[in-house]
Amino acid sequence: MPTAVAENYLKQLYYGQQAASGELVRVGELAAAIGVTPGTATTMVKSLARSGWAVYEPRTGARLTRRGERLALSVVRRHRLLELFLSKVLGLDWSEVHAEAEVLEHAVSEKVVEKIDALLGRPQVDPHGDPIPTASAHCRNLRPPLWPTVPWIGLCISFVSWAPTKTRTFFTSSTAMASFRVPQ
Repeated sequence: MPTAVAENYLKQLYYGQQAASGELVRVGELAAAIGVTPGTATTMVKSLARSGWAVYEPRTGARLTRRGERLALSVVRRHRLLELFLSKVLGLDWSEVHAEAEVLEHAVSEKVVEKIDALLGRPQVDPHGDPIPTASAHCRNLRPPLWPTVPWIGLCISFVSWAPTKTRTFFTSSTAMASFRVPQ
């Protein structure tokens, strides 16, 4: 069973691979995403490789093995279901749920995750519009709209990437859509 730190590295490697279209993720980029030194990240990536969760190529980067990807998707699933649970059931603002889910994702059992998934009606996306992986480690590639198309400009927002709290709060406000304009 991996530690919470190992799970965070696996999750970040997964995100990095998605951004790099499956290419190797540079350890420096991984270190920056996690907030550690490149040496610290290299040590952890080597440990992940010894455990069979990643492949490490010195001075080039790392990628997840299929086993590592399945584990990473399990962590992503827990995180995104927890975000939705915190938002829909407990009423936390969607701008707050990420930080809470970061803590809880390492403490909740698969049994609880399954119950949350069923309670929420087997949702496909989290509150930010990111797809929720299935229990069998399949990640749907879909982006349904978070807000309906705005008729006067034909714009549809399908997901909101991570943003500082002030920015997320702005998008949640009732004036956000009224003040949003696309240059002609």
